[in-house]
Amino acid sequence: MAFIVEITGWRPGAKKVCADKLLADEAGLGLAAGKRVIERVLDGEVVSLEIEDRNLADSIVGELQGLGFDARLKH
Repeated sequence: MAFIVEITGWRPGAKKVCADKLLADEAGLGLAAGKRVIERVLDGEVVSLEIEDRNLADSIVGELQGLGFDARLKH
């Protein structure tokens, strides 16, 4: 069962480069794909990512929130 990490927005001061790297490293997207996801969020799009592991999905949500992005685990 996959878990959905939904990135819905960002707050002023969001750390874009760190978020790019987080998605590349933790979500397994690769740096270019991670950067594209974050660019889409910065442009106002809601982006959903499928993550296989619940603990990893929770961790990604928490780290994105700490970097200034609005993210949640969608069931």
